[in-house]
Amino acid sequence: MADILWQRPWRAVYDASLNDEARSLQDALDQELSISHPLFSEAPKVIGRSTSGDDVVAQMNDGSFALIHLTWQGKPDQIPEKFPAWSRVKTVEHLNSVIAQDAKEYDDEDL
Repeated sequence: MADILWQRPWRAVYDASLNDEARSLQDALDQELSISHPLFSEAPKVIGRSTSGDDVVAQMNDGSFALIHLTWQGKPDQIPEKFPAWSRVKTVEHLNSVIAQDAKEYDDEDL
């Protein structure tokens, strides 16, 4: 993931097999995705998180990314095809621009 330019409040998380934080985030996502959720068949792997909220970055099996807002319910939502909410990010460049914009807004809140 060397091409991703992580900026505060976003940061990388390491492989779930090596790190408790990554494992916890991956487990939460896996518990929330039901077979009717659009991301279920894409095998999302959590690679980053925002420290200012419940959002994670996951990489899909096709190499694209998704920004996912975890619900922390520990199970699929009552509307499992809609939640957890997410948006597709197709390229690293687009992901970097989303992170940069969020970082700017995050820094502006400190002023």
